[in-house]
Amino acid sequence: MPGIFTTEGSDLRIPWLRFDLNSGETSMGAVQLRSEMWDHWLHIAHATTEQAVAARTAVLDAHARDHASDLGLALEDEFRASMTSICAVAFAIDALYGSIKDRAGPHPNSAAWAEKKLARHKQIAEYLRWVFKIGPTSHKEIRSLLSQIFQFRGEAVHPGIEFREAIHRPDIDRGVDPRFIRFRADNAEIALWATLTIIEALLRNADRAPETVKEWATHNRERFFRLTGSRVGEPRPPKPISAF
Repeated sequence: MPGIFTTEGSDLRIPWLRFDLNSGETSMGAVQLRSEMWDHWLHIAHATTEQAVAARTAVLDAHARDHASDLGLALEDEFRASMTSICAVAFAIDALYGSIKDRAGPHPNSAAWAEKKLARHKQIAEYLRWVFKIGPTSHKEIRSLLSQIFQFRGEAVHPGIEFREAIHRPDIDRGVDPRFIRFRADNAEIALWATLTIIEALLRNADRAPETVKEWATHNRERFFRLTGSRVGEPRPPKPISAF
């Protein structure tokens, strides 16, 4: 091939390089690449949250005009964008967990977790606590946030088909399918905020993590801030997660 092309966030490795002192010839192993995925899922979550917010505005406009067909279309748009955003942040967290795990190695209790079929969000929360030496207060907050995000992801990926009682949606003063309550712009914004808060806290507090994870955090910190437009110390509503 004529060359290798990489994008930001990719790592390049040449597994071996050999130089023959007699002939002066150089040979090397095939170039290897790897890429992070969590930031791409965050990018998708950002974009779809913005779509959900725009759809919410359309919902309120259609309600104000008492236009039933426009209201139905706007509700569906908000639902799809919100569901995509919430699933995207769950995928971002899972991809981040995998990236850190590849660098820090398996948790001592990973085999027991698999045997007991420990819930995914609990595994991730406990693993992050172990790697980053997170204190009990922050660990409890992280596990609570992950629990909510993964619950919503589960409802999107494994939906039931049973009938459910309609739920009142105050902003349009109507009873609606529960999916229009769960997957709405408000929840997409909260899920994105929670995910960004967790990741920022990890990147800011990697000093007690293994050296390989420290290097990963340093390498990804500015990329994260460029992606989100945030800076260290900037709180997000309703409050930033407490320091480790």
